[in-house]
Amino acid sequence: MTTGILLQVGSMVTLTKVISEADVALFTLVTNDRLPAADEPLTLDEGEPGPVPGALVAALLACAAVQVAGGHPRTTIARAEIRCLASAQPDDALTVTAEVTAFDGGACSVSARAHCVDQRGRHLAHGSFELRVGD
Repeated sequence: MTTGILLQVGSMVTLTKVISEADVALFTLVTNDRLPAADEPLTLDEGEPGPVPGALVAALLACAAVQVAGGHPRTTIARAEIRCLASAQPDDALTVTAEVTAFDGGACSVSARAHCVDQRGRHLAHGSFELRVGD
């Protein structure tokens, strides 16, 4: 089985997204993830915007990894290891870069790493991914 996708080690994808309060609210509604990122306190006044959930940043990393693997609709994440280092706030511009680190066309597998920085260049998260690309 081959994917028909031409990938090379070192291929990269970069995504930039300004995270709005609405993005955070919708993500929280869908996931019920109200936990702050690793470096945020657990207390939050009702009605105040909170930090961007670490899971939302992790989802952006995963999205970039799938896109760098060719964006095939049947791409699945077989394994992911993500580490959130700092939190973002609503209205921060997050830039996620993913890079192919290994590619096996015969096995339809892609290894990628991704990292996220904010508009100040602060490193927020990084991760590694093993992806399977369906036919």
